Amino acid sequence: MSEHAKNKSITKKSGLSLYQKIVTGLTVFTALSHIIYSYGWDSQILGINLGVWFVVNGLGYLILVYALYFGGHFKENNELIRYLLASWTFGSILAWALFHTRSNRYDTLLDPSLINKSVEVLILVFLYLDQRNTSHSLN
Repeated sequence: MSEHAKNKSITKKSGLSLYQKIVTGLTVFTALSHIIYSYGWDSQILGINLGVWFVVNGLGYLILVYALYFGGHFKENNELIRYLLASWTFGSILAWALFHTRSNRYDTLLDPSLINKSVEVLILVFLYLDQRNTSHSLN
């Protein structure tokens, strides 16, 4: 095997798969959009300003995607972290479904939350595909 082929093989083994790159990109997008969208809220849910909930949600996404794909010391818990990220994403969608009409700033299809929820559905799809791909590559 040539030196170039060895380096390419090592890069493939140590890098992220296509599904993992997609999950990372989508998760960072939705995390940042939650954090950016957090400013200027006067509504409250459970006595806490809605903006605080958006920041917590965005930080949760960043922490979980880091732990899943970049936190080497979490490798033995990848399945648990993948499950937590999927649960966090589903919880975000559920919270939106429950509270969106009470706090909606937009009455059109241009509502940024519709884009965000679509991205979160894609996160769930690609987490599933990544899990399937990972379990097949181990067999």
